[in-house]
Amino acid sequence: MVGLSGLALAKITSSLIIMTGDGQKANIGLSLKYEARGLKVMNYSRKNRNVWEFSYHAIELIREYLVSFIKSGCSIALIISLGEIPCSASSSE
Repeated sequence: MVGLSGLALAKITSSLIIMTGDGQKANIGLSLKYEARGLKVMNYSRKNRNVWEFSYHAIELIREYLVSFIKSGCSIALIISLGEIPCSASSSE
């Protein structure tokens, strides 16, 4: 639905800790789910047996999140693989 691999979707919908250019840790994840505790965010996510399900609101939020990275020239896949923001625009609008 949003054009991401399962791994990338899993990463951005939970906590995604990265290192910023100045060596600080930052959580750029959406925190829509908490796998370790099995916690969900009302109206956005739920766990059905072993599968996380996301609402229309969550899908729209994920799309907006991805668009913000595209506009800044960053690749979310590259950020996930490197664990840092490798582009010049490391802050949101």
